[in-house]
Amino acid sequence: MRTLFGASDSKLLRNISNWLTGSASDWYLQLSQAHRLPETWSQFKRLFLAHFRSPERVEALKIERSRCAQKENETAADFYQRYLGLNLEINPKSNEKQLKKYFMRKLRPALRLWVKGDPERMSIDEILKMAEKAEIELLYQRKEEVQRAMPER
Repeated sequence: MRTLFGASDSKLLRNISNWLTGSASDWYLQLSQAHRLPETWSQFKRLFLAHFRSPERVEALKIERSRCAQKENETAADFYQRYLGLNLEINPKSNEKQLKKYFMRKLRPALRLWVKGDPERMSIDEILKMAEKAEIELLYQRKEEVQRAMPER
């Protein structure tokens, strides 16, 4: 079978160690040292997912997602990428409708007030563009407040 990148499964299997980092790289090294490397790409995927996508790991990610909220100095776009990553790790088949709904709830309250329209009828790109405009407007307002609070010279 050929992959998206044009490599065969056997080539992917031979080169996967070059792409793994952190705990995934450590895990692969342990498999290698124990002479338990998978013989097929299918076996590799099964082992990898069993190790890194355990029910305990998924539950921990769900807890992390429930506590996840946009940070004060984080843009909506950066927050979306962080939130999307969590969602995809929990459920690789997440649908956009649910993602938008929960993403909107996790935005900073000041931004939520500025994002007008029905999120169900908007694309995630439209929501992010609206949030970006809101961020700019909020920055402008803060700047004006700071300038008004400064004594005149």
